[in-house]
Amino acid sequence: MAAQEVALERQTCAILFRFRAAGGVSGAPLFALRSVGSLYGYASINWTPEFVWMRAKDSALPFVGSMAVIWAAAIAFTWRWKRLPPGQRLIVAWLVVSLPGSLAGGHLSWHYFIQVMGPLALLAAFAIERALDSPIRRWVAAAAIAGLVAPMVGWGVFDL
Repeated sequence: MAAQEVALERQTCAILFRFRAAGGVSGAPLFALRSVGSLYGYASINWTPEFVWMRAKDSALPFVGSMAVIWAAAIAFTWRWKRLPPGQRLIVAWLVVSLPGSLAGGHLSWHYFIQVMGPLALLAAFAIERALDSPIRRWVAAAAIAGLVAPMVGWGVFDL
């Protein structure tokens, strides 16, 4: 056990002892105190730069990199903010709000980015749909297909 964890364990035990001595007999407050102390200890060692960078390399960077075309399309679409209708502005706001939510815990594992996928996919689809109505539609279609097929093949090979 790390020194921080031992110190936290002692603080938690001291709080519980004082609570019991003051007449606390219910199990619920004890559980709550123990849970908060445990989560605080976990979170305090979870945000060290080494842990965050390790998780970023393993999950966040591949998440963004393997979907570069989707990110590019979604970001390009958001640049048109002033010309977007309210419903599409709401989806941009959804993306902006969901990003910090995905990063807040410091875990940066793939499954924490699920909340980003909805608005990201919608914004990219809007951008691609709009670009397919332009004179460069063949280039857009080729880029969209390549941007979807390349990561699928890459991750398929990786999983073999």
